[in-house]
Amino acid sequence: MANTLKMFNSMEIREQVLSNAHSFSDQVSGNQYTLLPNLIGEGGEAQLYEATEILTGRKCVAKIDVSGILGDLTRRKHWEGIVSVLRAHQNYHEHHLLPLLAAGALKAQWSDAFLGERAVEIYPFASSGNFADVKLPYAVLRDDVVPALATAIDTLHGSGFLHRDIKPENLLRFDSCFVLSDFSTAVPIGQENRDVFITATVRRTVGYSAPEVNFQYASRACDYFSLGLTLASLYYGGHPLKEAFKCGGDIAFYRITDSAGFDGLGLTFKADEIPLAWLIEALTRYQAKDRCDVEGVQLWLRNPQTFYVKYILANQH
Repeated sequence: MANTLKMFNSMEIREQVLSNAHSFSDQVSGNQYTLLPNLIGEGGEAQLYEATEILTGRKCVAKIDVSGILGDLTRRKHWEGIVSVLRAHQNYHEHHLLPLLAAGALKAQWSDAFLGERAVEIYPFASSGNFADVKLPYAVLRDDVVPALATAIDTLHGSGFLHRDIKPENLLRFDSCFVLSDFSTAVPIGQENRDVFITATVRRTVGYSAPEVNFQYASRACDYFSLGLTLASLYYGGHPLKEAFKCGGDIAFYRITDSAGFDGLGLTFKADEIPLAWLIEALTRYQAKDRCDVEGVQLWLRNPQTFYVKYILANQH
């Protein structure tokens, strides 16, 4: 079975996992859903399918694990932990996390290659799509996106988890509210609640992950580094160093992280939008200890000039 699972996960192009419609019930609420074999998205950890809430007919998205979460005791525990966090923070207007509607395990014949349980999560359908390569006005970033993402990250950290994949693709607009989505790479901070710890595997999106992630280090500061580059991408309308992606793989990763300080981003700002440059600079510093955190972001939202003195001027001496 282990060899079969390894072979299935290593396929460059996976076949569609859900080949027939399935009924699925949430293990807590009992709400029932129909999972349809309409593949609408795919990533390294999961495939996304269209789903419908049976009682209301509401259109939803079913996220089905393809990486074997339930077959690994440690990863299963992590998954159950983040599911509990999401269930406890359903108010997306307050916490800015995409609300989890249902979760559990589904037994099915997924394909000819694998038979067994798959972790399933059900989320509401966000018709606006994500914000990859989308340019947002400064006022929207300042008044809506920065507060929303800072709140979402702080909520996860306060609940004992790192997100580890903050990027424009995981920013959604749901019910007129900006929310953070995709918790596939979320990892618990650990019982010791250490500032920095070593992860079992490298999980990253090239161009958004902090430099230390490549060496299997993780910390709260990693999420804030990713926040900074996400804001730069949303301001610029795409990653400011997207040309480096043409190198591919680790070469692109090193080229991006080596120049990810503010000077290396090559961004220009309108005079009245310079405060965003200050925030991005403070978030994307190479050394984790030098980056600002949620307190810094909150200060920036309240008083950008005070933020400048504390996080920019003070760092120059």
